[in-house]
Amino acid sequence: MASINAIKVIKDKSEYDAAEAKYKSIIVAEKKLKIQWDEIETVIEYKRLFAQKQALEGDFGSAKKYIKSGPMKAYDDAQEAKDRAEEQRLAAILQAKADAETARQVAEQKRLFDIAEVARKAAEVIAKKAEAAAALAAKKGNEEAAAIARQKAEDARQAAKLEADRQAAARAEADAIRADAAAAPAPVVVVEKSHTGVTRRKVYRWRLTCKDGRKFTKAEMTTSTRLTIAELAGLPPHLYVLSPVLLNEFVDSQGEAAAIPGVLEVASSMV
Repeated sequence: MASINAIKVIKDKSEYDAAEAKYKSIIVAEKKLKIQWDEIETVIEYKRLFAQKQALEGDFGSAKKYIKSGPMKAYDDAQEAKDRAEEQRLAAILQAKADAETARQVAEQKRLFDIAEVARKAAEVIAKKAEAAAALAAKKGNEEAAAIARQKAEDARQAAKLEADRQAAARAEADAIRADAAAAPAPVVVVEKSHTGVTRRKVYRWRLTCKDGRKFTKAEMTTSTRLTIAELAGLPPHLYVLSPVLLNEFVDSQGEAAAIPGVLEVASSMV
């Protein structure tokens, strides 16, 4: 090797041929070394054991993948479906209670409306009778009786108007109750997990969209990716450095809430 390393500059054809001969001799020596190495007993045993190790590792990997992605995942999915069904059942019960309360409140306003309706009609009947009495008294020239009847009619008309106002208020209140019920969010129930599902976890994927239309997914953005804040908009103020590590930490901590319309898309899946 020392004679080979001593070659610095080849000056003529004879020196070139000598260097070529040495090069070929090195190739022959390499082959002899490999043959001799492969014939060593410990090397042969190592290769045999290494092949067995690789085969066993392959079997272990296949077994883990099968049991995790097959029976265990099926059980996890079934338990999760049961939990979701129970949450939906309990949410439906809460919704039914809320609907019943809404119906009760609307019915109460209907009751008040009906009471006012009876009182209004009764007042109107009194008003009409009093007006008729006032007209008759005036016709007979009894102004005192006519004045008393007219006052009675006016009082009855005011009472009828008061009841009509009460009806309008009851109708408006019923409409407001219905509107509030319609705008109320659906009940959400989260039950304690019946099964931990240790074989599955939630992972997040994200994609950045630059102002110029370029897109970078989580897989595409590496530590060598160079982006500036000016190329994006709406990122949280603490993300002054656009590194995949910071973005991963931000998305993992916030989940889907980390999404920024038009800038940062976030999706999740169970694995």
